[in-house]
Amino acid sequence: MPELSFSIRSYTLSVSAHRHAYAQLVLPLQGSIDIELAGQRGRVGPSRCVVIPAGERHSFAAEQQARFLVVDLPTLPAAMQQLDTPFVALPAGLQRYSEFVETQLQQQSNPELARDMGRLFYQLLEAQDWQPRLDPRLQRAVQHLKQDLSRTPSLSELAAVSFLSVSQYKALFKQQLGMSTGQYLQQLRMEKARSLLAFTDIPITIIAERVGFQNASAFSRRFRAHFGLPPRRLR
Repeated sequence: MPELSFSIRSYTLSVSAHRHAYAQLVLPLQGSIDIELAGQRGRVGPSRCVVIPAGERHSFAAEQQARFLVVDLPTLPAAMQQLDTPFVALPAGLQRYSEFVETQLQQQSNPELARDMGRLFYQLLEAQDWQPRLDPRLQRAVQHLKQDLSRTPSLSELAAVSFLSVSQYKALFKQQLGMSTGQYLQQLRMEKARSLLAFTDIPITIIAERVGFQNASAFSRRFRAHFGLPPRRLR
C-alpha cells in the first residue's frame, strides 16, 4: 500500500503555481481555496476535496485564516484516476476522519501512528465510489481500452464495442469524459507506467512496451512531458 504523508497548511491571498511528482489531496478544514488545474477552476471549502494528479500544474490562492489537511501520496487510488473534475464532494466519514487526523497531528508527533492513519485513510479512499456514472456504452469502451494498454484501438473498433457510430462515440466520449479517446488513453498509459516504475523492478524498456511505446526513448520523452520528470527518477 502506498505511503501517505499528512500536513496541516495555510496559504496566502497571493496566487501561487507549481507542480510536483506526487499526487495530492487538499481538504479544507476551515475557509476555502481558489484553485485552477486541468483547465478547470473552482472554489473549494469544507466537505469538498481537490484531487491533484502527479505532474499536474495548478495555481491557487486561499482565504486568510484558512486551514487545510494536505495529503501527499505516490499514486491515487484507481477510482480517483479518471475523475471528470478535480473538485469532489468529501463523504461524511472521510470528513470526520480528516478532522480526527488534524487533531492527532496537532497533539502529538508519532511516526508509527501517522503511518497507520495513512494506511487507513488510503483504504477509505479506495472504498469510496468516486466515479461519475458513465453511460454503459462508454463503460464497455473504457474497459476495452484498459484491457491492453500496449494497443491503440481504432475509433471504429471502440465505436463497435459501444454499439455506436463513430461520430456518436466521439461526441459521447468527449461529453462524458471531457477529453478525446487519445488523450484518455495517454493518461491511462502514463498512470500505469508511473505505478510500474514506482512499485516494481520491471525494466523501463519493458514498461515502455506495455504502455504502447516502441522504444524507451519515445516513452521517456512522453513521460517527462506528462509528469515533468524522467522515468528513472522513480527508481
